[in-house]
This record gives sequence, C-alpha cells and structure tokens, in this order.
Amino acid sequence: VTALAAGGGFVFSAGGDGALFAWERRTMRLAATVVPPHALAAAAGSSSVPALRALCVVGGHLVAAGDEATLLRWELPGFAPAAPMVGHDETVAALAGSEAHGRVFSASADTLVIAWAVGSGALLGRMEGHRQPVTALATSSTALFSGSADRSVREWGLKSLKPLRSLHEPELFMTVYSLACAGQWAVSGSGDLRLWRGGEMHQQ
Repeated sequence: VTALAAGGGFVFSAGGDGALFAWERRTMRLAATVVPPHALAAAAGSSSVPALRALCVVGGHLVAAGDEATLLRWELPGFAPAAPMVGHDETVAALAGSEAHGRVFSASADTLVIAWAVGSGALLGRMEGHRQPVTALATSSTALFSGSADRSVREWGLKSLKPLRSLHEPELFMTVYSLACAGQWAVSGSGDLRLWRGGEMHQQ
C-alpha cells in the first residue's frame, strides 16, 4: 500500500499495482475497486503499471496521482471518472486539499507545486521555489506547506498561492518526507520531527 485517504464515507487505499480500493468506513468492507485508465492499458499488455503514490478526497472527488504524473479524478460516491488534470512532467509524490477553497494541490519531482480547482480540473497556478523534488504537502486553514528534498519547508498563501516564507535549516534537515498541520502549528518529518509556528522552529 503506497497511499491512503478517507472521505465521503470511505477509506481509500492504493498500491504499486495501480489499482484503487474503496472500503466502507464503518464496516471496512470492500465497497468498490476503481481501476485507473493506465492500469487498464497495462492489463491489456501495452505497458507496465505506473504506481499510485498519493490520494486526496476533497470537494466531492477522489484524486489520485503517482508515477504517471497525471492527476486522476472520480466523483463521489458513485466513482464516475472525471477529466484528468495534466500539468506535471514527473512523478507526483503528494496531494493535499482545501475543502473551503475547493482546491487540490499536487507536489512533484519536477520541483513544482500546482494548485487545481477540483471541481473543474482547471490549473490555477504553479508554485515555484523548491530546487529539488517536492515530497510532502499539508494545508492549514490559511496556508499550504510544502516539503522537499532540498531540505526546506515552504509556506504559501492558500488562496493567493504566493510564497510567505521558507523554513530552511540545512545543518538539521534531511529530505522532508511528511507534513501535518494542526491549528497554527506545522509538523515536519525528515530524520526526526520538527514543530513550527510563525516560521520559527519551536521543538526538535
């Protein structure tokens, strides 16, 4: 299992075989198997299956992405496929959503973070600043945080998409593998955990 997400009454799991599974949240019984188009093509013998690396549930949609670099969407709860979202050139490693703004954000090995309107699939903006692959994302009520192999965490305006600050400590950080937000706090995970607020590290 390479990715997990929950929403719409389901828990979703994805793996290296390119398939998605939807489990009923209350009973954890398998409710549906969702096969992305690239997995269908591989099953027909045309190619290997690109792995899925990230899942996100936001705005009544399930969004998935991975090695193929394209973001795939399904409407919930019926799993009707929606038009894919194309904008990255390399593997998408992370997704994060903002329910209040109807947006999903994607982080890629191409060093970009992209903001999308999850309902229409429109590309809203590209956020540039990281020098190496972007590996982690998290949203608070007002900001988006991105972590990278360049050993930095960057904070962006959730609505404006403009850079707010860069949290960078090269002597401490390894690649930032995970991010989470709670209120005014952001937590980053690399070789250890760091706790941030207002652009300053408060605990390591």
